[in-house]
Amino acid sequence: MRLLRLIAIVSFALITSSSAHDGLENEIEVRVHKDRIEITVRSSLLFAWKLLGKDAPPDAGVASQKKAQPLLKGLAAELVDMSSGGKPLKLRSADCVFELEEHAAFVLVYEMPSGSPDIRFKASFFKTLGGLEEGTFRLVDLTRDPLSRDAEPLARKRLHRADDVFSFACGPQGVRVTAMKSAPAALDPR
Repeated sequence: MRLLRLIAIVSFALITSSSAHDGLENEIEVRVHKDRIEITVRSSLLFAWKLLGKDAPPDAGVASQKKAQPLLKGLAAELVDMSSGGKPLKLRSADCVFELEEHAAFVLVYEMPSGSPDIRFKASFFKTLGGLEEGTFRLVDLTRDPLSRDAEPLARKRLHRADDVFSFACGPQGVRVTAMKSAPAALDPR
């Protein structure tokens, strides 16, 4: 009897933990170059369709993706807020591409402000997600080696609705992390 009860408890735990993620997880990579900041927000098609709301296609087929792509491209700039000195950074380009395994990638390119700016990144899209949704953030410094394909992230952080901001500064010596909303211990050391 105890064995059956244990099996039931373990099964229930596995079922509830596996359904805790609903496909809205995301990855954000910020790649800092001397003249620009490239941001890629990668998530599932479910996330992209949620952004579209009532305009979302009924399925994830190729025809639906083709219909959704220009709409998502139009929404890409609204996913993040980039600012320096309280002023928004100039957006150079925004796009949405579909990747293998039903993923959508939003690609944004911002102009690098002049001087040695402090820059604030905010993942604005978290306001549209539930309080338990989170994503990974990676900051990559390519100011000294722009051709590096294997550059290790300068910093990593888990972002969520209550903590969706990351700040960094750019200068002659490269990129450095500045203020974070959460304590430095929240950085993922990987």
